Amino acid sequence: GVLTQQTLAQNFGLEPGESFWCTADVGWITGHSYIAYGPLMAGAEVVIADPANVHSEYPGGFWKFVADTQINHVYTAPTFAKVLAKSGHTAAEHDVSCVKTLGLVGEPSGEHTVEWMQEQLPKAAVIDTWWQTETGGNMISAHSADIQTGFVSPAGFADMPGYAIDVAIIDENTGVQVAPGQKGLLVIRQPWPGMARTIHNDPERFVRTYFPKNPTGEAVYLTGDYAIQDPETGAIKVLGRSDDVLNVAGHRIGTEELESAMAKHPKVQKCAVVGAPDALTGEAIYVCIQPKPGEVISEADIAAIKKLVRDEIGPTATPKYIQIVDEHGLPETRSGKIMRRFLRKMVCGETDISKMGDASTLRNPECLHSILPGVIAMRAKHQIPSNNE
Repeated sequence: GVLTQQTLAQNFGLEPGESFWCTADVGWITGHSYIAYGPLMAGAEVVIADPANVHSEYPGGFWKFVADTQINHVYTAPTFAKVLAKSGHTAAEHDVSCVKTLGLVGEPSGEHTVEWMQEQLPKAAVIDTWWQTETGGNMISAHSADIQTGFVSPAGFADMPGYAIDVAIIDENTGVQVAPGQKGLLVIRQPWPGMARTIHNDPERFVRTYFPKNPTGEAVYLTGDYAIQDPETGAIKVLGRSDDVLNVAGHRIGTEELESAMAKHPKVQKCAVVGAPDALTGEAIYVCIQPKPGEVISEADIAAIKKLVRDEIGPTATPKYIQIVDEHGLPETRSGKIMRRFLRKMVCGETDISKMGDASTLRNPECLHSILPGVIAMRAKHQIPSNNE
């Protein structure tokens, strides 16, 4: 609780009496940390509302709700920001000058998402924040003191570590810290308040998972995320999970850059990329695409989507399998974060939804039943091998 209170003051500049709206499900880590703990300890007014139901004109009603409620600080997911941007609804029709800070959390934001939100809120600070369930609170983010002095990190960068947070970016093979501008694994070198300390009844697994042996012999907390540091400002950009990086014929491709490229197609609402087992290339790119409401994605559209990826990233990144999902959408939490692990299990051969992990945090668990038959058909048609681990 103390850590979340401190980070709200440090990153958001939250003051007693101000209003704070975290759009996450209160049962999700961002929810109970930044709905129940931090804002209340800071003496703030907490707004609790499901962003999907704030107005009958959702998602455009988001701006009306913010204006009518006079919210000072908003904390939401990049996915929700992308939905707003795609919808065509802007803040222009509403007075949202009450907003001082809009924070993004949960996955890499991407510079276009940050820039679009900044256009909607020109008087507010739009910040990207990075942390994990295991860290207990924000670890890397813009600092309110820097914002007030006019320092703005490059769009899409999570910015600087919090006070006394000792982070480094290391080479995944040697364990040695890389130079600024080079990609590496994000690690934390010293303990901090709020950190996880064990796994219930399995302390050995905790050490094995979070503190694996570093080739240098140094004990570090392994976040599992790739990151890069801006050589000029020192700001840190988190690139996504190391296990969300596909290895296609020896080429390492981040899922976030693939999804960002495909999302530029005018009929695509959102998409999720996972790796499918492939006997030739090790992994092949499997994409589930959710069309915009009322849109039908044709074979010609699929060809155009593949061309977008080839043009932006390269031929190796061309999706091998594209599946269009129905109105139930992609598996998402209530805060808009896509849970790719369910799709990964299906694509790797799991057909029993009950064995795919806890689905209680999904906003739309029914989507699993609608997506699975399509995956099974795709796997059968293309003889995708099983690799269900």
